[in-house]
Amino acid sequence: MGSGVSTSASLEVAFFTFLEDLTKTTVESLESQQVPTKCSDVVLLVVNSNVKHQLTGSEYPQRRAQCQQAADELEKPSLRSATDLPRRLFYQSHESLSKLMEVSCRELDQLVDIMRSSDGVFGARMTGGGFGGCVIALVKKECLSSIKSKVRAKYKGKPVFFECEPSDGARILKLE
Repeated sequence: MGSGVSTSASLEVAFFTFLEDLTKTTVESLESQQVPTKCSDVVLLVVNSNVKHQLTGSEYPQRRAQCQQAADELEKPSLRSATDLPRRLFYQSHESLSKLMEVSCRELDQLVDIMRSSDGVFGARMTGGGFGGCVIALVKKECLSSIKSKVRAKYKGKPVFFECEPSDGARILKLE
């Protein structure tokens, strides 16, 4: 909890998927779009800064309202559906979250800076609601060990690493 990887949202999706199967009623589209990678030798590396964020009592509600206002002005239900805007890269996205939205923290900025100076990292940014939590990076599999070593040596906190590969997402698994 408080690591910025939307665990509560994951639980909501899993429970909702369960309810849809239980009631045999489909309420949400399970339509997805594959995001192709040009290399099969990459992985998403999640680095938990171990700075616990608290979205209540922070500026998160204000930032959330500002994002909704921007979506309203673009006549979109949310900013995630504003696909006609130019795509931002990982580092540019982090800079925007850190400098413009002011939802990062020095630990997340430090982790992104370490990643930026590491061989085999295509990009890194904070994830989640901000004010602590995790950084996500797209990295070459062959560089994972050296990247982790560099983060352990240079980061002032105690990072925890998770290697992630894309999957099919929430679905019902039949146990036999």
